[in-house]
Amino acid sequence: MKQYYLAKTFILSAISFTAMATEVEFNGFLSAGAGQIIDHDDFNDYAGYDQHFNTSPDTTLGFQVRAEINEKISAASQLLAEGKDSFDVEAEWAYLSYQATPYWTIRAGQLKTAYFMFSDILDVGYAYPWIRPPSQTYNPIRLPTFQGLDTVYNHAIGHWDGLLQVYYGRLKDSIMSSQGTVDTDIDTMAGIAWSMTYNYKLTL
Repeated sequence: MKQYYLAKTFILSAISFTAMATEVEFNGFLSAGAGQIIDHDDFNDYAGYDQHFNTSPDTTLGFQVRAEINEKISAASQLLAEGKDSFDVEAEWAYLSYQATPYWTIRAGQLKTAYFMFSDILDVGYAYPWIRPPSQTYNPIRLPTFQGLDTVYNHAIGHWDGLLQVYYGRLKDSIMSSQGTVDTDIDTMAGIAWSMTYNYKLTL
């Protein structure tokens, strides 16, 4: 039986610093990967890799800036450069945030979609436990951002920590498929995302 091999390495780093006291904060992240198909007689391409050593498909560089306008209002944005897109710099998200209470936040602008558990951190490779997220879940629907507003409420129920997000807006993006690029324009979209995390401590 024919076997195929993919050699992979994964390197990551995070850089952050603060400027102007707490008024403006800059953060950066780098998720870097390298791969090569070792046995390529019948298997010439996988996830952007081929028989040549390549660092582009899984390498992402991000830069974030957050500015506190006052105690309640802040602005945030993220620039992203991906190796698979020749490191062209794009504004991934940008929004204004209003902290209504310590547990309730309202945001407006270009926001990350919330379809799956790791949708809002897909760009930050070291924030999830894989080299890349499962393609069966995250690749079929590749609409990472929308234009609109959302409200995020953090709450607790016993030992459970919850996060409730309600969002509304418009989605305009392009999807890559086997048939080429498909432009998507949804005038109205809305949804609810609710996650619960159980706080469990084991003492030995």
